[in-house]
Amino acid sequence: MKRRLVLPAVLVVALPSVSVAQNQEPSLEIHGSYHLRYEQLNNPFRANQSGSDQLLAARLLLSFKAEKDNLFGEFELQDSRTWLDDAGTPLGTDDVNTADALQLYAGWRNSRGPDESFSLRGGRMAFDIGSRRFFSRARFRNSYRAFTGVHANWQQADWQWQALYVVPVEARPFSRQELNRNEHEFDREQSNVRFWGLHSAWTGWEKTALDASFFSLEEEDRSGQPTRDRDIQTLALRWLKAPAVNEWDFEVEGAVQTGTVRATAAASDVTDLDHEAFMLHAHVGYRFADNWASRLVLRMDYVTGDGNPDDDESNRFDGLYGSNPVDFGITGIYGAYARANIVSPILKWEFTPRAGYAMELGYRASWVEEENDAHTTSNVLDSLDQTNAFLGHQLEMRLRFGLSEHILADLGAAYLHKGDLLRNAVNAADAGNTAYWYAQFTYQL
Repeated sequence: MKRRLVLPAVLVVALPSVSVAQNQEPSLEIHGSYHLRYEQLNNPFRANQSGSDQLLAARLLLSFKAEKDNLFGEFELQDSRTWLDDAGTPLGTDDVNTADALQLYAGWRNSRGPDESFSLRGGRMAFDIGSRRFFSRARFRNSYRAFTGVHANWQQADWQWQALYVVPVEARPFSRQELNRNEHEFDREQSNVRFWGLHSAWTGWEKTALDASFFSLEEEDRSGQPTRDRDIQTLALRWLKAPAVNEWDFEVEGAVQTGTVRATAAASDVTDLDHEAFMLHAHVGYRFADNWASRLVLRMDYVTGDGNPDDDESNRFDGLYGSNPVDFGITGIYGAYARANIVSPILKWEFTPRAGYAMELGYRASWVEEENDAHTTSNVLDSLDQTNAFLGHQLEMRLRFGLSEHILADLGAAYLHKGDLLRNAVNAADAGNTAYWYAQFTYQL
């Protein structure tokens, strides 16, 4: 639900002056939400860990969108905090980022009828591109990521083109002690990192859509913050058909990466490795005409790892700024899977047991793509070559429903029956299987 207010012109966010017809009253839209999420994890899967973990996470979002004729702008405040963590909790800036501007931008748009529009905006922004696998706002994270730069969007009939040139916003502070105390420090742009991309989508062929993306990431060392000096180009192609009753749906997206990268971020590491990596996502689903609007979907993800850490190549796929939950489900303090060094099919059943309820049940199996490379989210590596590549079996569920007009509930759980690698590698965690659950409640204006 949103509230739309008509305000005097003096209150409109100041935007660049352009010559437009002055026939629209200035307006302001106010959006807001506050969520509280409790998470608990038993028998961790991360390297050398044991016991249990918990986290209480809260996030406040408050957005003000202004518009006048062809001009528009937005200020969005984010305040993300956590409690109940301990020394072993995987706490980071994706969990904590107190009282800062998530978005602050101004823009101009022009429409030529219902089928053509163009917009250009600049400033600090948080948004999605395409499949969200390479650039996204990252929705399940307790703290959203932001970028500063320019973004252009042109739509014409069945076509859409987007272009962006941005630098990532570095959430601060980032030391474990400061995050643990929910301390505040204003975020800063990472001027040593540049990210630009082009995206095109076409929906004019039957009931399917085709899109293509190209992204370039360039980074270099900064005083006090050495990097891996990534210079990576990513080309992705996607073909999909949206779900519909009594019809098959599908999605196929593949991406190749080339460029150079260093093995570590150490200042002493000055060797550029040739980067060549690949990923493929494919799924097929069918939606039934039953009372539960059931949909069965089989998904498969294949993402390369680095098979030989001692050669002059890097073959582990870089997830850029994509969202892992798009394909790999729950993150938070769980997050067992990421878009790197993974082979993982999953069978899911999506259904609505009653009006206003959405439920998902899934079974996943997973392997590392390269046994000589670590499982990226656990850092478990069989350095003695005594295990196979199998990570384990996972059962997962998620239920979402509305408690009232303004309150949404989101419940989820995962059970990971550890495979040989996560159970028997030299640096594996305790052998017990991992159980995780969360309960989240969101109030929306």
